Amino acid sequence: PIRDDYYILTLNDGTQLKLTDEHPIFIKSGIYEGWASIDPKRTFADCKMKVEKIEIGYFAMKNLLGWLEIVEIKRVLEQVQTYNLKDVGNAQTFFAEGILVHNKPGSGGMPGSGG
Repeated sequence: PIRDDYYILTLNDGTQLKLTDEHPIFIKSGIYEGWASIDPKRTFADCKMKVEKIEIGYFAMKNLLGWLEIVEIKRVLEQVQTYNLKDVGNAQTFFAEGILVHNKPGSGGMPGSGG
């Protein structure tokens, strides 16, 4: 689908991930570790997946090697072609720009939980 906007999430090592507001990534904060998106209500409306809200200062999992801090979330107001990936495995997770993300068709579990 073509979207009217997208976001650029920047980590403290300079890694940048372009994503839509409902797309979940695996994060941790002081009290939470699990899936989160920029707009959890849209994520739930899109795929019935309950997630937390991504905030600056939270950490994203990069390449299973560790956690890097989210230092910026920037909205880009321009049309962008997006893609829905298929057949990413039973866990419905994969790495995009080295960051652990969820493919969204399931109910939303931990990596490797099937959903």
